[in-house]
This record gives sequence, C-alpha cells and structure tokens, in this order.
Amino acid sequence: NLRKKNHSPVMNYSALVFIFSFCIFHTAVKSNIDPIQNVLVVVKYCTDKCEQVEPIKKAICRKECFFHE
Repeated sequence: NLRKKNHSPVMNYSALVFIFSFCIFHTAVKSNIDPIQNVLVVVKYCTDKCEQVEPIKKAICRKECFFHE
C-alpha cells in the first residue's frame, strides 16, 4: 500500500508534465503554422493600407500588397 502511495504522485506529475508540454507545443505550432490566421492578418493589413487608394486601384493595391506580404 505504501508503495502505491509513493508511486501515484510520480505518475500524476509525469502526466501533468506531458499535458503541459503538449499544450506549449500545440500553442507554438498553432501560432507558427496557422495559415488562415496569417492570411487574415495580411488581408486586414492590406485592406487598411489600401483604404486611402481610389476605388479603381484598390483591388490592384490589395493584390500587390497581398502577394508582397
């Protein structure tokens, strides 16, 4: 019985560490390779940047900005 009690916290600890490191890894991966998020950021940036441009040139401005980014 004593052996079980000593063993249990170690198991919990390693599980916790695993979950914790998995979460960190997942967050890192998500922030690095989240293409949709990156695209949205670029689209927003380009939209804001091209807001001052006259309507006819706006689409070209956005397209050039988008491919440049």
